[in-house]
Amino acid sequence: MALTMNELMPRLRNPHVRALAWLIGSPGLLDAEHESYRGYVVSDERCAWMLANAAPWLLELDAMPDELIRMLAEGNTRRLGRYAEMLLTRYWLDGQSRMPLLSSNLAVRREVGGKKETLGEVDFLLHDPRYNRVVHWEIAVKFYLLTDTKQGLDGFVGTNNNDRLARKVDKVFNQQLKLMELPEAQAILPPNMPVKPEAFIKGILFYPIAQRFANMPGLNPQHQRGWWLRFGA
Repeated sequence: MALTMNELMPRLRNPHVRALAWLIGSPGLLDAEHESYRGYVVSDERCAWMLANAAPWLLELDAMPDELIRMLAEGNTRRLGRYAEMLLTRYWLDGQSRMPLLSSNLAVRREVGGKKETLGEVDFLLHDPRYNRVVHWEIAVKFYLLTDTKQGLDGFVGTNNNDRLARKVDKVFNQQLKLMELPEAQAILPPNMPVKPEAFIKGILFYPIAQRFANMPGLNPQHQRGWWLRFGA
């Protein structure tokens, strides 16, 4: 049953199943063909393909969501990132995805002076059987407001002033996706298996209402958009 996002969502009733379908199939925030990210972003075409493959299972889960509801109730899912990770890990990647989950939240450590020093944490390691390789996914789900059009991606601000789209993108590509290049991380991997790092970044960008904006370089032209205005405006 090859359903698109627009065809599938009206058929899903449970809010958690709808959230999972959105996580899998929604457009990403970044342009997968931009020169800065080419080859390192999970494309919209792949997301649509993954959602189409997951559609029959999502419909079954929607009809019987009790186990999913119990799992989420037992976990600390008040944080958006944790909620997304639990949905993706426990109810898709670990059993339903075409790329089996090898590990999640894997800490990369180095021993210094007899003590373990944590260098970082890898979100997901998957096995891609098509190419017999490890796929390293760093995921993020973000909702940003555009508050300053002159700052580019740094003008998109989250729940606090330090949470900005430009800083998140820089952290993903220049820190998190480079973790598996370290010798300490390479030692964790199966021998002679290449690693493909990819960013899986979803969300919605909110723009000042009643204004028109050209798509910024680096952003996916199809990213989901919303609007905002000041109270009392």
